[in-house]
Amino acid sequence: VAFVGTHDQPRFLTLTRDPRAARLGLLFALTRPEVPALLYGDEVGLTGGVADRAFEDAWPDRRCMPWDERGRDGTTRDLVRDAIRARRESAALARGDLRFLDVETPWPGAPAGDVLAFRRTHGDDTVDVLLNGSASEAVLVLPGDTGPRVEPLAVLGEAVADAAVGVVRLGPYAGVVLRRLPSTEAATLWTRMRSAGPG
Repeated sequence: VAFVGTHDQPRFLTLTRDPRAARLGLLFALTRPEVPALLYGDEVGLTGGVADRAFEDAWPDRRCMPWDERGRDGTTRDLVRDAIRARRESAALARGDLRFLDVETPWPGAPAGDVLAFRRTHGDDTVDVLLNGSASEAVLVLPGDTGPRVEPLAVLGEAVADAAVGVVRLGPYAGVVLRRLPSTEAATLWTRMRSAGPG
């Protein structure tokens, strides 16, 4: 099971005091191979508000769900919704393998941030996840050994992937989940081969 918090510890947002870091943790948990688990309220930014507590002092973080929409974090809710939808629609995210990726900057001196990158693959479905855990921008070479086109499945913060030039830009605490797509020619050929069947 992948999670950022349980009912036995303070919430991740309570500990980090930074919604951007908490969202990044949620995106990481929701895109890993393990079955993701969410503690109620994490998807709307619920927090106990006091971070300086013992590890198992979770009582302030067990307060009731805020039913008033004004007490909820819509940005976090939208991210969680997008990540769950991506997991449901992608075989790679639902049951694919995981391989960590090395990332490089496209030119000397380009900001590298603090990026975690991994690839999930199942059959012909390939998804790359890139997460910038730093307060500075990261400009990276798009890992490109599976196809020249990408489709964003979930985006956190300022994240832009430009497959035409092979670069991904991630703002502070930003992340992106990218489905790798074959070229138009390869996709057409694959469709013809599938419809022709064996033999």
